[in-house]
Amino acid sequence: MDDGFSDISCPQWDDLPMGIAALAEDLIARVATLQDASKRPWDHFRLEIWEDSGRIVAFPADLAEPCRVDVAGCQLTCAHLATREIW
Repeated sequence: MDDGFSDISCPQWDDLPMGIAALAEDLIARVATLQDASKRPWDHFRLEIWEDSGRIVAFPADLAEPCRVDVAGCQLTCAHLATREIW
């Protein structure tokens, strides 16, 4: 993804902890920096789990703002997450 959003791939369920660590590192090092530089308000990272497609999407958000404020984010994709009977 080249529009401020990165994509991390985890092929297997066992790779998910390392993928989540990479997602957290990207959020802190890259996404927060880009969001701060944009001067758009934010007060937390929002995480959405899309189990049907095996994606975990994280981006800056602002509780006081009903519209999206993110200028960057990160997506973790784990195909095995979509096929696993954990939900």
